Amino acid sequence: MGWASLAPRRHFARLLRSPALKLDEPADETVWSVPCFFIARDRRGTGVASELLAEAIKRAARAGAKVLEGYPTQVDGRAPNAELFTGTPSLFEKAGFTVHKRPASGRRLVVRRAL
Repeated sequence: MGWASLAPRRHFARLLRSPALKLDEPADETVWSVPCFFIARDRRGTGVASELLAEAIKRAARAGAKVLEGYPTQVDGRAPNAELFTGTPSLFEKAGFTVHKRPASGRRLVVRRAL
């Protein structure tokens, strides 16, 4: 059906090195990330990503996270599925996330939700 990647942000070396997504504050165990989703082709558009994000929120909170971050891709109109593996802004917005950073380059956002 699908899965989402979830762990403390400091466990994702690529995020820590990314010029667009790197944040100024230190990466500690209280800030968690959900950087990508995989949804089986035949289940896309059926709410699986929303369910996975809801479960990620619960799991991160139970593990002691204070903040959960996501990195959705801003799209204009229809986008190839290969570009949406990080989720869309509306997916995160519906789950109570707000924009934390709008990198000057690229189409990714950094969104956050307090837990």
